[in-house]
Amino acid sequence: SGKAVVQAYLEAPTGTVTRPVRTLCGFAVARLDSGERRAVTLDVAARAFQVWTETRGWHTPAGSYRIHLGWSSRDLLTSVDVVR
Repeated sequence: SGKAVVQAYLEAPTGTVTRPVRTLCGFAVARLDSGERRAVTLDVAARAFQVWTETRGWHTPAGSYRIHLGWSSRDLLTSVDVVR
């Protein structure tokens, strides 16, 4: 028995606000027996999409965001696009 941690990384659309290429935006921990597979639910908070600017405060720039899922930032298994 052990645990697996699924991590989610947000890749924002390119634009006028400088952001890292990917940021950790959520994770889920699953306790598993050896060889067991299980679906997990992972929530990404709305704040993960937001940036701060002096003129607008906290806001979500429009565009297509990509959420990558994997075991780490260097071991990403799949991704999904989200339009905001």
